Amino acid sequence: MAAAGEQLVPPPRRALGIQEIRTFFVKISAGTRPATVVAVAHSDRVFRALARAEPEIVRGLLHVLDPTEFPDEVPLVPEDVGDSRLDVPAAPVDADFIACLGADQVEHVELQGYRDKRFEDRVVRYHLALVLRYPDRRVRTSAVWLFDGEHAKRTSFTRGDVTIRVRSFVLGSVPADHLLGDPRTVCFAPGGAAAGLGSEEICARAADALRANAATEEQWRMAIVAARIGGRYQEMVSAMRRTGMETVVYEDFVNMAEDIAEEARAAGLAAGLAEGKAKGLAAGLAEGKAEGKAEGKAEGKAEGRSAGLEEGEARGKREAMREALIDLVQERGFAIDEASAALIRSEMSTEKLGRWLRRVVKATSLAELLAG
Repeated sequence: MAAAGEQLVPPPRRALGIQEIRTFFVKISAGTRPATVVAVAHSDRVFRALARAEPEIVRGLLHVLDPTEFPDEVPLVPEDVGDSRLDVPAAPVDADFIACLGADQVEHVELQGYRDKRFEDRVVRYHLALVLRYPDRRVRTSAVWLFDGEHAKRTSFTRGDVTIRVRSFVLGSVPADHLLGDPRTVCFAPGGAAAGLGSEEICARAADALRANAATEEQWRMAIVAARIGGRYQEMVSAMRRTGMETVVYEDFVNMAEDIAEEARAAGLAAGLAEGKAKGLAAGLAEGKAEGKAEGKAEGKAEGRSAGLEEGEARGKREAMREALIDLVQERGFAIDEASAALIRSEMSTEKLGRWLRRVVKATSLAELLAG
């Protein structure tokens, strides 16, 4: 947990239905990126829905993270984050949570559960937009990270000549017992630090508390997302089933399948494009030098780059689909032996990989999933 004044940082999506998930996998196999997935990863979507429906949950989380900076007695008034006055100059702003804290402060909170290279750019833009909108208030931006790393140690973001101070908190460094102690923060406990507690105990206590407090669907969703990123997904699924929450678990499992596949595909596509560009440039230069003519060199570069991009993108797409499939198989709890893993990683047909991905949600066994 960050100490008072130690760090300062800057800024979700509806749940998809089964038919939309099917459409997603069909489009992946065809190489088309569906619009419903481009917006924001699942963790952000869930937190944003929770924050907007129950702003006191955010106050509770911030109070646990830093009690001195977020006292309960100061009024917290949520702001409309979809207000077009935040457009700078005309791009839509989709911050996670913005509220006026007391009479002289604006609190901006972003929960980040995935690696996004564009995050800092967005945060700087959101922060500056809020400064322009509230010239008489101090704007303070905080980032709550669901995973640890160097990013969580940043105390400022800089773009050009503009530097903003940021506050970063890592949920995994907050003892789960502290989060379980406040009804408002129980839904974050499955992603907290063990601090002497076992994963099953943490998830069981969280599920029991959520049930006892008549938790909203948004809180249950946040709990399953925190558990997944905190490495306690199976334990949370078991605890939630014991409390009768089968429907939420199943629906969120499908949404997580979407996230895993999209993240893997994006990573694979980026790697494939980089490799393709490098190969294309090398091939174009080699051919151009061999011909010894300016015209031949230009044509060689163009043809080589095009061929390399196509080859790299196809390779990246296949690799992304393979890794997404293996992740989803493991999420389903199927034991995957070396032969099955080798079969998946050696499959060259994107059509067959897409067929396996579409089966993963309903398959009852690994053998059924990989049959043909």
